[in-house]
Amino acid sequence: MTYLLLFIEFFKIGFFAIGGLASLPFIFDLVEKYDWFTGPELANMIAVSQSTPGPFAINIATFAGYETAGIGGALVAIIALILPSITISLLIVKVLINWRNNKFVEMAFSGLRPATAGLIAAISISLISLAVCGTEQLSIHASIAIKPLIFLLVLTPFVIYFQKNPLIFVGLGALVGIIFQF
Repeated sequence: MTYLLLFIEFFKIGFFAIGGLASLPFIFDLVEKYDWFTGPELANMIAVSQSTPGPFAINIATFAGYETAGIGGALVAIIALILPSITISLLIVKVLINWRNNKFVEMAFSGLRPATAGLIAAISISLISLAVCGTEQLSIHASIAIKPLIFLLVLTPFVIYFQKNPLIFVGLGALVGIIFQF
């Protein structure tokens, strides 16, 4: 019965939390719901999960499952946690395979590349700002995250029209940002 409950709980976490630290509220609920582990034990699990290599959600699922039901519990928790992501990814791939030669789908993915690079850069800048300036300044620096969206709107038509590698436009966008101090 414990394995089934572990599976159900970690499946829900995997389905709704989208991994990482977003899984913590669900893990905290497990402390209140079951007597699998205590609050101080959970604090130790979080500390160890943060300091060990690998994705946080997988690490915490491993520790929580092991603490609850040994090695079998750890395996059940990990499988239940990753199963929703794998299932959803496979369904998306199945749908996209049917549309992969569609001109509009190709253009959308072509436009997403520079946007993704811009968003990653914006997150990096926000994290650096947080580390350097502290939390009180984060809201000021978080406004930087809007700039990649502007670059997306400006650069996507160029990527589609000129049909060049999107990295060229990402580089040009970075150069424009440096020159005009965006």
